[in-house]
Amino acid sequence: MTYRFLGALALTTAGLALSPQALAQAKPAPGFEPQSSHLDTLLVDWQADFGPSWHVATNPLTGTAELLYGGRASAGIEPNVNNEGQWFQMARHWVGQTQAMHGVQASDLVDERFVFLPLAQVNTTDKITVGMDQVIGGIPVEDGRVNVLFSYQGEMLSLHSTAAPSFENRSTQASLKGSTAAELAVKAFASDEKMRPTFVGEPKLIFAHVDDQETRRWTLAWQVDVQLVGLVVKPVGHLYTVDAHTGAILKTAESVHFFDVTGTISTMATPGTSADRAANAPVQMVMPHARVTSSAGTVFTDENGNFNFVGVNSPLDITVEYRGTFANANHDQGADYSTTFNNVQPNSNASLVMNSAPTEYVTAQANAYIGVNDLRDWIRSRIPGDATADFLAPANCNLDDSCNAFFNGTSTNYFNKAGSCNNTAFSVIVAHEMGHWLNVRYGTGNGSDGMGEGNADVFALYQYDDAVNGRFFFTGGGFVRTGTNTKQFCGDTNPGCFGGVHADGEVWMGAAWKIREELDASLGNAMGDMTADLLFLSWMNSYNQTGIRSIIETQWLTLDDDDGNINNGTPNYQAINTGFEIQGFPGFDLSFVDFSNHVALVDTRDEVGPYTTQIDMLALFNPSVASGETFYRVNGGGWNSVAMSNMGGNTWNGDIPGIVSPATVEYYFTGTDAVG
Repeated sequence: MTYRFLGALALTTAGLALSPQALAQAKPAPGFEPQSSHLDTLLVDWQADFGPSWHVATNPLTGTAELLYGGRASAGIEPNVNNEGQWFQMARHWVGQTQAMHGVQASDLVDERFVFLPLAQVNTTDKITVGMDQVIGGIPVEDGRVNVLFSYQGEMLSLHSTAAPSFENRSTQASLKGSTAAELAVKAFASDEKMRPTFVGEPKLIFAHVDDQETRRWTLAWQVDVQLVGLVVKPVGHLYTVDAHTGAILKTAESVHFFDVTGTISTMATPGTSADRAANAPVQMVMPHARVTSSAGTVFTDENGNFNFVGVNSPLDITVEYRGTFANANHDQGADYSTTFNNVQPNSNASLVMNSAPTEYVTAQANAYIGVNDLRDWIRSRIPGDATADFLAPANCNLDDSCNAFFNGTSTNYFNKAGSCNNTAFSVIVAHEMGHWLNVRYGTGNGSDGMGEGNADVFALYQYDDAVNGRFFFTGGGFVRTGTNTKQFCGDTNPGCFGGVHADGEVWMGAAWKIREELDASLGNAMGDMTADLLFLSWMNSYNQTGIRSIIETQWLTLDDDDGNINNGTPNYQAINTGFEIQGFPGFDLSFVDFSNHVALVDTRDEVGPYTTQIDMLALFNPSVASGETFYRVNGGGWNSVAMSNMGGNTWNGDIPGIVSPATVEYYFTGTDAVG
């Protein structure tokens, strides 16, 4: 394995120093992407303070640090694990310490998320994640979040920023009224869809990001959600971003996300991960978190469907519907299902069954209700402190259409059995549509490169431990998508390369499933599933990853790491890396040789040379370093190399021969350990 350290030496007759642009414009060696000189310098300073294993991943649209990772940094104090305020204070400390890298001011961040990640139960170490949203003058910044990952002892393990670096116009005063922006959005919708909308959301003022070719800028804008839902036509919705000064439509995103062809209370509901049909008839399942009403008041069932009216000694008439703490399943073509159980006796431990004679429309409501609750309970079972799914989620069932389901920002929606498709309200479809909602709540979003669709699939595949999503979606059999797909990652610059968000999303959902399979193979099914679930949900809590990019593997490995240095591997490195590589991601190379204490060459007018390079090299896996080379090139030409000599300990020197000025010399190092 070869590892390179890039330096630059300028030779001029006047002793002129090399400008940062010169290095940035130099043609890199094959497979090597140099970072900006500014970040390079900052990283070297950071490594000097906190160790050589740290790295920086650059946001290609801003040129600033997106992810600082690879090691651990201590502020010298250990926060009280139960004191959220101390952890947020620590996070702000590190944001301030690294501001020169990412350009985000700690004063613009508001506390948003504190979650304990119980990763020690899957053979690594417990961690704590702190998330802060970027708000400038009371106006939120689109996708603006900084997540700081800590060890349980308070060491900073990574800092991930999707927030806006410092930008010029921070004025929060809009020239355009929100009502005017809404009118412009409605006109745009009418132009796009040739129909008038049925719903126009309240305009929201944000600092929106706008991508212009290879750069990103931020501007004050109104976001307006405009939808056509509830008519006989296919639901459609667009989220319009309207410039708050000029009224220009800056960008449009989909706001209706389809699945694509795409005493104890129990209920009869469809089992497993397949659609409701004769060969998969409803069975009895408990009704968790359900509202139970009577003349003695209202109570809610627990996760096992149990209810209890305290202090009642006489018979009760009890009414139950598919509504509870976290889910509200509605019937779109008539009255919502409810049932009353009469004369329920005290001290009898009654067993009550809803939908006892199953019909399609009632079973669909039961499936949606149980599906929403099961997803919430699965998340809580893995990370008890994760309350992201603790909200009341309306689920509209039996819409008079066929072969689809969708999320529109305020509800999930499912179609009745018609045409060539079964009723779409069943387990994995509910998990997928709720996954879209959770993408929003966690901060991942439902972006245009397929990340939203792929990640919604991951929720379904992981929760039900099934590679197939939408089994028997069609009356004739088949399925919608599978985690065993072979769609390959097309690169960080072209992640959406398969012609649509659902196909594009198969790249990420496929990689996530391959990781799960590899973890099952190495740890056994039960522990492999637990590890995959915990890593996925910890990742959702710890990083605001809005696109399908290779940096996802770095984030997963940082969560899996147990010693504050991901370069020397993590407990589940092989399974995670293999899963990504199977799906075409580049993988994460371990650092078999660690480089530190580089003595940078300075600009000179000496044409005689040699120019002696120096660096410390340490073999991490197979001591010791057997050989080293200095590679160099002149004025962007071909690469040459000179052998390095060990000067004692870990220090190695190499001599670049004299060069006629004026010239610019670039150089890097390679080291080889004892087993090559």
